[in-house]
Parts: sequence; structure tokens; C-alpha cells
Amino acid sequence: MKFQAVVVPPMRILVKPPDPAGKLMAGSCLPVLGAVLIAPVLPKMQDHFASTPGATALVPLAHHARCPVITVPA
Repeated sequence: MKFQAVVVPPMRILVKPPDPAGKLMAGSCLPVLGAVLIAPVLPKMQDHFASTPGATALVPLAHHARCPVITVPA
């Protein structure tokens, strides 16, 4: 049995570009998740900051302040 030498060209490493579906899923799910997670805590925040002046306006702002942060980059 005879063996022959096989010359293999140098291998190229192919880098796959990032998958845009992951960014799309994160961008569509995270805003909703943020609202769902912070909404149940708002009454507790209101109670905790009751002695702070302006808490009745600032606590709901914690829920709505994220809206411009989401829409401006879009």
C-alpha cells in the first residue's frame, strides 16, 4: 500500500457577521419587559418616598422616563 502526500492550502478563518435577529428581539422585548417589571413596584416606591417633596410626580416619572430613551435612538 502506497501513501501520497496531500498538500492542503492554508485554512481561512471565516467570521460570521452578528445575527440581526437577536438585536431585533432584544429591541422589541426589552421595552415591554421594563414596563412589566417596574409597574408593580410603583406603589411601594410611592410609599417609600412619601416624605420626599414632589414624590407624587417623580415616582410615575420613573415609569414614563424610559419612553424617550427608547424612541430617540429608534
